[in-house]
Parts: sequence; structure tokens; C-alpha cells
Amino acid sequence: MAFLFGGGCAAPAPFQGKLDRLRKETRKKRGSRGRGERRGGGRYRESWGDEEEEGDPFEELELEILKYTLLLPFTLPVVAADDPGLREKGYFLSRPYAGDAEGAMSFLPPENGGKGKGWKVDAGLENGNDFHGLNRTGLTFLADGSARIGFMGRLDAYREEGAEDLFLGVGDLTLRFAQCETFQFRVGLGARFWADENGGRGGLDFVYAADFQPGKPMLFSLEFHAGTLGGAWVTEERGVLGAQVGPFRVQGGYQHLKVGGVDLDGPFLGAGFSF
Repeated sequence: MAFLFGGGCAAPAPFQGKLDRLRKETRKKRGSRGRGERRGGGRYRESWGDEEEEGDPFEELELEILKYTLLLPFTLPVVAADDPGLREKGYFLSRPYAGDAEGAMSFLPPENGGKGKGWKVDAGLENGNDFHGLNRTGLTFLADGSARIGFMGRLDAYREEGAEDLFLGVGDLTLRFAQCETFQFRVGLGARFWADENGGRGGLDFVYAADFQPGKPMLFSLEFHAGTLGGAWVTEERGVLGAQVGPFRVQGGYQHLKVGGVDLDGPFLGAGFSF
């Protein structure tokens, strides 16, 4: 009788966790502007030609303040590091605080008795969980050179109960725009992707990152990413606190990745080494 009232036993909805929702979000197409927005743009273009209207001095002041505020993440590190410019080379110690150094870099060339070298590689392994059934295992990589050009990347394997495993990766070509013995700042551009047994999606990535060596044996790193993945916008923030123990480091932190309307976040623990 249940079917007479439209209340028959429906089949249960298929499981759709965060990984399945991420797949769905990135397969959408980013919408273009609506007709109303285009009409609004036309009205703006018509009024823009009015040469009689004078500029608002307060509006000009607001634009100047906005411009300098947007530049602060790039100008403040350069000033704080007393960095003379991109032409100055920096040399990397074999590991942070090597030989009782204050940080991770030296500015005395090796041929003149400096203890640094012209390149470095950092690698790490970490594992995290959101405590709601989603687990992440990640590999991190950073290669950098005295000419300030480097490459940084990460490959994450996500596992969620009831869903197919998913791999998420990001890689960026970087420029070290501010440097001193105890901290380094980088910006970069690159690509981001996800993949599983049935395919995947790709997109673009922008990264702003900083490494700090505040005092032996402590290490601290920050990363901010923004970009696209398929048809979804992406933002990501990472904070890592670690300790250098000989050539190795132990570390923990928090990672928050937002893909469209899907949040993949949680704390993690890991270890790494430098050479």
C-alpha cells in the first residue's frame, strides 16, 4: 500500500564524502558574467566618457592606501631582511643551524671561506587526519639555488572510507625575493592537479611562502596558495612548526585546503631531512 501514497522504500543514496564532492566541484564549469552585469558594464562605459566630472580626492587616497597595503607582503620582508636586491646570492648550510650558525644561510661565498653551498634540497613525509574519516599522507619537496630560483611541490594521497582514493598534487617554480640568515620568503607560479583511477583535473597555482629559523633548534614555515582546479577556485593555507635534530627534523602543523565548497583540513605530524 505504501506505493499508493508515494512512500515506497527508496534505495539509499550513494555515499558522497568529501573526496566525491571534490570530484564533482572540479568538474563544474566556472560561470561567466550574467546579462545584467554586462548591461551594468555598458552603463559604466557610457558615464566614463564624461570629462567634466572631477576625481574624488578621498577615492584617490583610498586607492593609494590599497596599493601600498597590497605591496606590504612583498616590501616588508625585503626591508626586514635588509636585502640589497635580487642580484645578491645566498649560500645554504648543509642543514639549519649547522656548525652553530644562527639560521640556514650564509652570504660568504664558499671560495672565500664560506661554509654554505649553492643549492639545497629539503624533503619530508607527513601524515594527517581530520578525525572524520579522511586521512592524508603527503610528500613535500623543496629545491633552491643561490640564484634565488627554486622549485617546491607536494603530493598528497587522500583516503576516505567508502570512497575511491584520490591523489592531489601541486608544484611551483619559485623566486626567493627576500632572504637573510634567519628567514627566507618566496613567491611562485605553477600547477595543481588531482587524479584517481578514472582520470582527474588540473589547474593553476600561485604560492606565497616563508621559512623562519627563530633559534636553535626551532623551525617555522608558512604557505598560502590560490588558484584553480578544474572548474573550482582553490585556496590553501599551511603552517608547520618543527625542530632540527642533526640532519633530520621532526614537525607538525595544520593544513587547510578549500576546493570550491569542499574543505579538506586537519592537523598532521611528520619528519624530514636536508641535504
